[in-house]
Amino acid sequence: EREKRQLMREAAVLELMTTSKCPHAVHLAGIDSVGVQPELAWIVLEYLYGDNMESVIQDPCRGPIGDVEVIKAARNVLAALKVMHSEGLVHRDIKPANIMRCSTSPSTGSVRRTGQFSIGTSSSAERTSSVSMLLGLVGGGRRSCDSHDSKEAVSAAETIAGGKKPAHEAPDTHDRQNETRTSSTGREVRFGRDGKDEADNTFTYKLIDFGTALGVDERLAREAMMTMGAGRAVGAGTPPYMSPEMLKQPEVAMYPTDLWSLGVSMFEMVTGVLPFQAESDLLYSVAIAGNMDEKAPSVLDKLPDDRRSHFDNNLARVIGKALEKHLAERYQSVDEMHDAVYACLINRGEAVYSVFISYRVATDLPIARLLFDCLTHTVTPGG
Repeated sequence: EREKRQLMREAAVLELMTTSKCPHAVHLAGIDSVGVQPELAWIVLEYLYGDNMESVIQDPCRGPIGDVEVIKAARNVLAALKVMHSEGLVHRDIKPANIMRCSTSPSTGSVRRTGQFSIGTSSSAERTSSVSMLLGLVGGGRRSCDSHDSKEAVSAAETIAGGKKPAHEAPDTHDRQNETRTSSTGREVRFGRDGKDEADNTFTYKLIDFGTALGVDERLAREAMMTMGAGRAVGAGTPPYMSPEMLKQPEVAMYPTDLWSLGVSMFEMVTGVLPFQAESDLLYSVAIAGNMDEKAPSVLDKLPDDRRSHFDNNLARVIGKALEKHLAERYQSVDEMHDAVYACLINRGEAVYSVFISYRVATDLPIARLLFDCLTHTVTPGG
């Protein structure tokens, strides 16, 4: 019963993100995406085509990622958090594994993909990489499957309950997915899960896994989202990404705890390492909240020389403020942090623009090309 209630709480948050049409959070798949039976409950989500950011930054061919991509990822996550916070909810488990990087290139079309179906035992990590899911509670177990149709999901769940393997289970047909090759020009090419060169893709970022979401403002949140069973608040979240207040007094944690977790995630996306190190989950409470006067290390100190020299110093300061242990010194709202992140792009553009104005560039087109190249670290034809 407790797991079923938690699943329904997660479904309520997913319904909020879906009805608000937030483009930066996973949505329910459609009508009848949530169901409850005496010994079975399920949620069917849209299929997101891509990888979670934990997989990306751990892949030596793709991570850690650059400052411009971190800015975009942070802005997208903040957009999703704005919807949650405006309804009096905190996510409480922001981390790279819960941020999906989804392909939006013309070659792959929409970020939603249908038709692939598989079934297997669900774990926290699996829930991030397989985002079109059926969550079934069968005899106390939790299982997941990919489906493009909620009726198939119900049928599959009933098949699980009977201990049978669905006949229509099919393997992935992409032979080149996640393969790395060297092109004729010597460039290392990373093929994504669609078998296409990832360098040709653009990405959008979506927040997933709302199982630990909790209401913190009774004026805004539904009554059912305001409380958890005894001891559940303490166990929420992932220790390396938890804020000092979540580790010390989880019952008083408010919106800035999500901003701390996003700051830790941004730090890891850039450097490939966590700002605070500990040998076990239990010791993270000491590493993070043991000495409240100890500052988090600077992102710049964790970067190699060749990356540090051109890394955005403004972004380094944004991450540093997000990791302030004392609440009064940290960002207080999504809007405040978003403005600071967005200002990093504005400052970069103004700096480049002033350089070209000083050279009296005669036409707007070269400026536009060069501004774009500077912001995205690319070279456009004629740029």
